[in-house]
Amino acid sequence: MVDAAWQEKLIRVIDDFVDDPAALRKEALRLAYAEPPSQIKQDALGPIARYSSVPSQTQEYFVQRLQQHLPGDIDHINVEYRYVHAGTVKRQVCHADGCDYAGVVHLTLPEHCQGGTWFFRHRPTGHICCDRTLPMQHDYTDSKLWERYYEAPMRFNRLAFYPGELFHAIATPHFGDRVENARLAMTFFVRLKEPLRVTSSGAQQEIAVGSKRYRLHM
Repeated sequence: MVDAAWQEKLIRVIDDFVDDPAALRKEALRLAYAEPPSQIKQDALGPIARYSSVPSQTQEYFVQRLQQHLPGDIDHINVEYRYVHAGTVKRQVCHADGCDYAGVVHLTLPEHCQGGTWFFRHRPTGHICCDRTLPMQHDYTDSKLWERYYEAPMRFNRLAFYPGELFHAIATPHFGDRVENARLAMTFFVRLKEPLRVTSSGAQQEIAVGSKRYRLHM
């Protein structure tokens, strides 16, 4: 099992995150969405969600609320509305985002909520976090190489965020046939002014967040 001490501190869940989630959802529903390359050419890898830019005023409001929950100051952030429906093709078991923090604010209606975000361990190395200082490439498409150990469940107006280098994925099943009844969320990717640091020694890993260090082990 995962050490709850690091799990509860690094995989964060905050309910009732925004003041008016219905207004946020309404804004998301009226936008146009682009198709990602992985769905246009279905043998491609990469992001699977349809995506749309978040209006600047909404992004400013969101960043102000998010900043108070992060362990350091934001240097750069990318924020998008994204949705995934039942027809989405997925080839990767999981991935790592290459940023300090990533996460979502779920905007799926309560009656449609299912799944959430899954977290994975790489069986051959025992790693649960991508250490980009190591000379290795992970095969994200081979399910035999990955063990799921935790889920952050979906809930309307729930913020879920975590170090972006933790191996993770959108939990299946995918559902819905349009943006109104699919998995809809505001997603974000954060780079901090003082980056998180991942170190590995064999199967043992640590993440340094400022002056705090968290040992990641199963």
